[in-house]
Amino acid sequence: LVPGDIIVLHGNDAVPADARVIAADRLTVNEAMLTGESLPVVKAANVLAAAEAPLAERRNMLYRGSIVTGGSGRAVVVAIGDQTEIARVQALLGMASRPQTPLQAHLDLLGQRLVFSAIAASGLMFVIGLLRGHSWLLMLRSAVSLGVAAVPEGLPTMVTTALAMGVRRLRSHDLLVRRLEAIEGLGSVDLVCFDKTGTLTLNRMTVTRLRWNGHEARLSDEEYVGWDGAAVACGRDADLERLIQIGVLCNDAGPGGAGPAGIQGSPTEAALLELAGRLGAEAVALRDAHPRFSTIERASGRRYMATLHRTPRGDTLVAVKGDPMAVLALCGARGERGEAHELDAAARGAVEADNLAMAEAGLRVLGIAYRLIPADCEAEAPVSDLVWLGLVGMADPMRRGAAELVQKLRRAGIATAMLTGDQRATAIAIAAEVGLSAEGDAEIVEGDQLETGAASARSHRIFARLTPTQKLQVIAELQRSGQRVAMIGDGVNDTPALRAADVGITLAASATDVARDVADIVLLGDDLSPLAFAFETGRSVRLNMRRAIRFLIATNLSETMLMLFAVATGLAKPLSPAQLLWINLLSDVLPAMGLAMTPADPQLMEGALPASELSVLSNTDLPLLIRDGSIIAGTAVAAEASAAVFRGPAATGAIGFTTLVSGQLLYALACAPRTGHASGNLIATLAASFGAQAAALWVPGLRRLVGHRLGAGGLAVSAAAGFLPLLLVSALDGTRSVGNRLQSQASAPSASKA
Repeated sequence: LVPGDIIVLHGNDAVPADARVIAADRLTVNEAMLTGESLPVVKAANVLAAAEAPLAERRNMLYRGSIVTGGSGRAVVVAIGDQTEIARVQALLGMASRPQTPLQAHLDLLGQRLVFSAIAASGLMFVIGLLRGHSWLLMLRSAVSLGVAAVPEGLPTMVTTALAMGVRRLRSHDLLVRRLEAIEGLGSVDLVCFDKTGTLTLNRMTVTRLRWNGHEARLSDEEYVGWDGAAVACGRDADLERLIQIGVLCNDAGPGGAGPAGIQGSPTEAALLELAGRLGAEAVALRDAHPRFSTIERASGRRYMATLHRTPRGDTLVAVKGDPMAVLALCGARGERGEAHELDAAARGAVEADNLAMAEAGLRVLGIAYRLIPADCEAEAPVSDLVWLGLVGMADPMRRGAAELVQKLRRAGIATAMLTGDQRATAIAIAAEVGLSAEGDAEIVEGDQLETGAASARSHRIFARLTPTQKLQVIAELQRSGQRVAMIGDGVNDTPALRAADVGITLAASATDVARDVADIVLLGDDLSPLAFAFETGRSVRLNMRRAIRFLIATNLSETMLMLFAVATGLAKPLSPAQLLWINLLSDVLPAMGLAMTPADPQLMEGALPASELSVLSNTDLPLLIRDGSIIAGTAVAAEASAAVFRGPAATGAIGFTTLVSGQLLYALACAPRTGHASGNLIATLAASFGAQAAALWVPGLRRLVGHRLGAGGLAVSAAAGFLPLLLVSALDGTRSVGNRLQSQASAPSASKA
């Protein structure tokens, strides 16, 4: 195709290029992938009143990738390739960039500080050693060893382990993680933005309410129930059965579609066939028994569709559906218990009131009526003197778990927002239903208000008529205000926002290929509720990494302090390079991994995380870590001093080394959350570490690390001294666990940001 070509389109055709409509016969197109509008758009060849009309209001334009849902038409191609609207969205996607996660930013800063501190400590020790007369070669080796030891080698392993555990947990809840860092990003999110069509809703028109002859049925858990809660079906009510029959006959949809219901045709007519199937009607058999011989199509001056059928007895059945008030005006009777009764003013008023109530609830409402003309009669105007049957209300139904997810996020202090390209009224109705707006009257911002600067994204939570560019602008403005934003969407129009958000989430059931490629996390099921577990897991991983990082820094500080003290004073024996390596591999890595695999607290989503939890290390953490490192190093020095007095100088190095290892390992318990008992993962890693230290004490090949075999007395001194850091830290904090204090802060309920 090239610009200027004429294309002819019919139902279920995919539009191959952007084109200007030049002729249309009841042409309707599904543009949800570009505009987010859930209902098909009626197209016409008319000239637009405004030259710069928003994309969703360009009724005389067709766009590549959209699907013809009904009617037919001709259009002239105006754009192909990278000049089409969908290509512009893809170009916008290339311009969007994902920001660093808080972990990446904080670890970069932490790494710089640790390297600087390690170089400074090594240089200081080298200079002090030379001033005290030590060999420069010995001090060079010790300085290099200290520099290596001062940087936590277990940090990358711990981070990878924590994130991998998060991936494993999410996979068990049908959540596929495509970018590892997104796990930690989930834990820092304080605002979740939802697309509407295909995300909060199923993007599939479904009959949700029926009103007939004083009865009502609503869709509940995949079945229709009446006022009394009992399921309704065709065989139990003659009037309902007739209503379903007319909905099937006055209908051009049929089997063969690619959607979940396997129906091909317009969303409205497909919904009527799906309704019939759920209520036990056999659509194919019904149509075979009532062959259609004439059709009166809906037109601009005719707000209904009528079909004429031959019944098995030879009578003519006129089936009508359309605008409720237009159909009601054609009726002279109402159906009751399978018979026609007078349609008086009171009955008409009741129908009008029911129609208004259903429309105000955000439903698309159809009126259903019929007429039976005996075989021996000939009617000049068959679509008249109809028998009114009832109202059918349709909506794009809410996805399972949507309201539950919004409620859980709010309880966790995570704000929620909706970004949709759909109409204002639809956005308000969905916001009320899902709980984004309790009364449905929250202030709503439309895309043109953002363009003119009449409204700001920072002070609103419901947005309608947004283009892909405007969705991206909203995300960017929210991020500039300091918020960490997650975006949940599934369409092509959502992809720039998915890329730019701190965490992008899509749904496998409804997502386009490009949305799946861009998203960090893919929800494999239809239920949104597992996403609450995803945010809980993100918080758990973040807290676990904070505990492990603090453990690593405190223990590495203890080694640095011990080395500096030993070289500066000569009152303790410096650790050898082999001992430093052993400590880093044994008493650092394994306990840190155990802390990183701590199970999530069940109360983790009861309140917002405090601001201090959003950084790896806050300003108040460093004094506490220096204190804890000093306590661990001090107990090792004290154990060496006691050994020198009571057991002789030969045992001092071995006792100091063993005390340092024991103190560091037990300090891990002080960093764990207080839940009544330590996690099994932490206990297992501590047991493995103590087992390896025992091997270093007793296996001849490893005993060179210790330098001296310890007897029962030496082991008792080291064990007793090793418990002191745990006891002192817990006593100073006024609780048995530093981690418990941090956890209680994170779990304390706080006011929702929503």
